[in-house]
Amino acid sequence: MSNALSETLDVENVLGPYASDLTPEEIAKIPEGFPLQVMVTADNGGWTALAMAFDLAGWGMTPQAAVQDVLVLMDDYLASGFAAGKTFDQLRRPVPVKY
Repeated sequence: MSNALSETLDVENVLGPYASDLTPEEIAKIPEGFPLQVMVTADNGGWTALAMAFDLAGWGMTPQAAVQDVLVLMDDYLASGFAAGKTFDQLRRPVPVKY
């Protein structure tokens, strides 16, 4: 990975297959092939990772650690939303596009 100020990543290209803590029933609620894009940005000596489909951010000392952090947060967010009876589409909250 380059030291670019910001790049959008395909999570599998950064971490390989991600081992989610979601139950099989919860995973089945996620559309197959849903593209999870994460934007990683240098941030005060560390890195911030933003899950574009959920407007969730993680932080780490390396880009990989930041992506791992945001994936854990996303797992928790989805699990709590599914437990509350929400659908995947109701839980999506894409980052606003700015022109």
